[in-house]
Amino acid sequence: MTITEVFLGASGETYSVSDENEVAIKSEGQINPAMVGSVTIKVDNIDKWFANGYNTIHGGAMSVWVDCITGLAIYGLDPSHRLSVSLNLSLDFINAGRIGHSLFFKCAVIKLGKSLAFCECYVLDE
Repeated sequence: MTITEVFLGASGETYSVSDENEVAIKSEGQINPAMVGSVTIKVDNIDKWFANGYNTIHGGAMSVWVDCITGLAIYGLDPSHRLSVSLNLSLDFINAGRIGHSLFFKCAVIKLGKSLAFCECYVLDE
């Protein structure tokens, strides 16, 4: 499993990622007052280590990824680059993710306040 591309909704830029341990997110230009910005991260080739008993992606693994990616979006879109922790994480699974396929995590930072940020994240397959 590797992150291969990062797309920025606020600036429309695309970054190719060559080292999965180093992903930098930058936001430039005008910010829409209704939404701080959005980030889409493509993760290629989900490995069998993340499979559940039905050979689909385990919901716990999906929850961890959503938690990490929303935190990354908050950090990258916050002009002060503050670190964050999750106060609440709620997921609704509509369909199962498939092992060996790519996933797109589309994360929108809806509100960025002094002490709280609000996000939503959609996970889509190819």
